[in-house]
Amino acid sequence: MKATLFLQFIKKVLFFPYFIFIVLILFCLFFSKSEKVDGL
Repeated sequence: MKATLFLQFIKKVLFFPYFIFIVLILFCLFFSKSEKVDGL
């Protein structure tokens, strides 16, 4: 069985959206600090 390849595929699929989510959070924090906009 190719369970290892399947697990690696799942890790990549789950890691990619998580990485994008982290980048968006960092971008929002940087934007809020640089612009100093009252909001969230």
